[in-house]
Amino acid sequence: MVGRSAGRVGHPGEPRACLRACAGRRAAVCRALLDASEQAAHDAGWDTIGLSVTVSNPDNELARSIYHRRGYRDSGQGEFHDGYHYHDAAGVRCYHGEQHVYLVKRLGGAHS
Repeated sequence: MVGRSAGRVGHPGEPRACLRACAGRRAAVCRALLDASEQAAHDAGWDTIGLSVTVSNPDNELARSIYHRRGYRDSGQGEFHDGYHYHDAAGVRCYHGEQHVYLVKRLGGAHS
């Protein structure tokens, strides 16, 4: 979820729990996770933090509004497809994917 520049950072470092918390209408949990992530990035000397969010899922409207109020803006890299694999109750491997955008926020006062 953190990066030294506005370039898109790969998903392995993004705390998906934050996205799920926001989508699940747990705004206070989302804010706490964002606070901790932003502080950790700042403490590590990063000047930018980023995350991905779905563009069309209405369940993520709360998350998108929280991110916007906190200063996250579209990175300008356009939409991209992202998803995950899981096993259903019968043990069948399934895939779920959606279109996303990558948002970034400049961290004030970060040291290099």
